[in-house]
Amino acid sequence: TIMFIMTAFLASGEWVWDYITDPVGALNTIELRLIFLVLLIYPFIFKQVRNRHVIELIAVSSTLSATVIIVEILNRLENGMSQGMGIFVYLLFLPLVMFQCFSLRVNLISTFLSAATPQVLALCGLVQNFPHAQYSAMIWPAAIVVMITHYIFAQNYRRRYDLEQALELASN
Repeated sequence: TIMFIMTAFLASGEWVWDYITDPVGALNTIELRLIFLVLLIYPFIFKQVRNRHVIELIAVSSTLSATVIIVEILNRLENGMSQGMGIFVYLLFLPLVMFQCFSLRVNLISTFLSAATPQVLALCGLVQNFPHAQYSAMIWPAAIVVMITHYIFAQNYRRRYDLEQALELASN
């Protein structure tokens, strides 16, 4: 819950960065930044929805939606894509904190989609002046590190679970 609240306010508050980068263009990003406040209701949604697959779908689609929104924000700022490309690295690391309760599969899919979406949008002509080489050099190594980290977390969780099961069996 705390992570959703912090992310909602931080992502919305990044409008200050938009304004510092491009005061004129920032006027066109306010409504997009405010969309991130929707994250405030996620903990309540997750408590109401009992189907794990629906929750996973919501989590992955929200990551994808956030990436698309950020691409559009950067499109609306002069030189936004070149000056704001670093935000995509942060998007890769959010699931490490926010999606720990989800399966390895969900985390890997979320990370891959988050990394690939800006390039796919650029290839479709929806991103202005996209620096493919710079993006690839920065994002894909970070995405690989994040995916390896997800794998390590999953293995550690599995080992701990197996040890707890063995301990319970031995105590019985």
